[in-house]
Amino acid sequence: MANNCIVGIRIVAGNEDEGKRLHDKLIVIQAHAYMKDEGMYIGCESRYLFDSVIYHDRDTIQIIGWVKWGFSDDEVNEFIAWLKTQAEIKTLHIDYDECGCLLFGEYDYADGKLTNHYLPEEDYPEDDGGDDFNITLESALKRCGVTKEIAMA
Repeated sequence: MANNCIVGIRIVAGNEDEGKRLHDKLIVIQAHAYMKDEGMYIGCESRYLFDSVIYHDRDTIQIIGWVKWGFSDDEVNEFIAWLKTQAEIKTLHIDYDECGCLLFGEYDYADGKLTNHYLPEEDYPEDDGGDDFNITLESALKRCGVTKEIAMA
């Protein structure tokens, strides 16, 4: 059974027109996915975003949803390549959280470079069921996070 990975994606396009064009494209893809009662295709062959919400403000688009399993570096690379066919992309930020497999971190793309800042499994805190677990998780990422640069295709 797949683990759900919650994702928050923030894309900053080259300008407001690019942002609007990308937003409009994503809304069409989202509407098509909802009509078919399936996830929204997000740029790589086997990756779909479910229960997505899309926000748009000038050059910035935010998408919140979930995927089955966390992203691989290659899939994020494919997603960026696909986005770049739709609009000029200044930056991309993806927060991801798949607690079932102890995956937590953030991808950042800017100036042609992609990095993954993640919390190693051995530093993942014990979930005590308290309301402040997300704060504990964020603190662990800041304290123990690892950053690796990913080669762009």
